[in-house]
Amino acid sequence: MIDVEFIKSKMIKILCVDDDELMMVLYQACLSSIGEIDTAANGQEGLELFLRSPESYGLICTDNNMSKMSGLRFLENIRAYALPPRLLFSSTTNPIELHQQAQAVGALGLIEKP
Repeated sequence: MIDVEFIKSKMIKILCVDDDELMMVLYQACLSSIGEIDTAANGQEGLELFLRSPESYGLICTDNNMSKMSGLRFLENIRAYALPPRLLFSSTTNPIELHQQAQAVGALGLIEKP
C-alpha cells in the first residue's frame, strides 16, 4: 500500500513515463502538488532520465505499451538499484499475468487506464 501522507509530507521528484499526451496532462494535474515532475515519452527515455539521478525519484508512473521500451522492461531495468523508488504501473491491458509481472519487478500497484 502506498503511504499517501508520507508522499504529501515530502516534495518529491516524480518520473512519468507515457506516450499518451493526455495521460501526461493528467499526471501533471494530479501530481504537481506533491512534487516536481519529469516526463518521458517511452521506457528508453525514462531509463535515461532515471539513470542520471536514480536516488532523486520518489515516485514513478509508467505505462506499459510504448515504443522503444515497454513499461515492464523499464521497471526491470530500474529494479536492480538498491534504493528503488515507489512505483505505480499503468496499462491499457488488464491480464492477471501483467499484474503479477509488474509486482515481480517492484510495482506497488497497477492503475488501469480507462
